[in-house]
Amino acid sequence: MIRTPRNVYSSTHPIKSIEDFNGMVIRTMDTKPVMTAFELLKATPVFISGTERYMALQTGVVDAAENSSSEILVKKEYEVTKYLSLTEHMIVPNPIYVSADWFYSLTEEEQALVREVGYEAGLLGTQYELEGLEETEAALAEAGMEINTLDEETKAAIRAAVEPMYEDYFDQIGEEVWSYFL
Repeated sequence: MIRTPRNVYSSTHPIKSIEDFNGMVIRTMDTKPVMTAFELLKATPVFISGTERYMALQTGVVDAAENSSSEILVKKEYEVTKYLSLTEHMIVPNPIYVSADWFYSLTEEEQALVREVGYEAGLLGTQYELEGLEETEAALAEAGMEINTLDEETKAAIRAAVEPMYEDYFDQIGEEVWSYFL
């Protein structure tokens, strides 16, 4: 499972302290945990389809968005934003899926092998993506984005601000999956 950090990028201002989230209108995914997290950070989360994100940033419908650095580069959203703040506010797993019908048609030994190989592929994918972050962020800086890294105190404040939601989602998500986020 690939697990890489998501960051906030904006056309209005960088995130340098937790207070910088106050009142910021941020395009998020249409998932309750993500929206709840930004509400706890005192931002205004707004779901806008990924296909409309560029235009929403360009026209000022939203002040910012949150995503992985590689997505900002691939979708050329650096063209309509100025600041990339390495908030690392969330780590979203990118699971590997297979058909349940196919998987359960396998023997127990084959199922175990698929799980093992899938796990190893996820680790390798995470390693490659994390190794590529430096290159990706350098390309974003070269394209004109101002990249700012948050200090550990600010990251800790972000984690503390969103901690109340952990209880709300722990039972729904389960300990095994939740451990990927911590």
